[in-house]
Amino acid sequence: MDSHPANTDDNNNNARDLNKFISENVQKVDGKFSIADSKLGSLSDVEKFAVNAELRRRTTESEYSKSQLANNTLRAELEAVASLAKPTIPQDVLDELEELKHTDADLWYEKKQKLEATLAEQETIARREAHQRAKTQTQSQILQDFNSTLDTPLTDEQLQYDIPPRYKKNVDDGKWTYIEMLEQTHRFLNNSSVAKPSAEPEVNLHSKPGGDTPGAPAKAAANTSYTDTIY
Repeated sequence: MDSHPANTDDNNNNARDLNKFISENVQKVDGKFSIADSKLGSLSDVEKFAVNAELRRRTTESEYSKSQLANNTLRAELEAVASLAKPTIPQDVLDELEELKHTDADLWYEKKQKLEATLAEQETIARREAHQRAKTQTQSQILQDFNSTLDTPLTDEQLQYDIPPRYKKNVDDGKWTYIEMLEQTHRFLNNSSVAKPSAEPEVNLHSKPGGDTPGAPAKAAANTSYTDTIY
């Protein structure tokens, strides 16, 4: 009988156990992922080697994703600005400015400043929109790559609704890279102590004995149900 499938299952289980160990104990110091020596003491030499290799990979990937996000965002911004159609200034406005330039220098300067402000605002809007598009596209690719290593992939809905607001704020403030937020999110969602509702067995009331009038135990429970409930 071929024993390879069993060995493959054992390897997968070991990999999942080590990933769980890393997720529960990893910390980031000066941009590098690490685990305290006191935690590593429980591992074999082979496991330590695998864990340290994974920590190096995460450090490299974190720096790469940060650089990739910045480069893609800047590239998209520059492309958007370069492709921005130069606004067409109506001829009557140009004629008015030209006339004011010789007859009312103060009013000419005021109108000229307003026109330049309008053009600058259009460029700023183009940059902002390009920045958001590039950021969304890059983060989507990073999430896809991150999920490829997980047994329980993260979803867009979880990232939108199920994590503390400070996670996204840490990314926006530059305290975390996007991949660091994904790691924290995965740890939070899988180690959360929040009780999840469980399916209750369906009870067929027609099959239970009893009448319409509750007995003494039921009355007692009804009388104490509100006073004993903790909100």
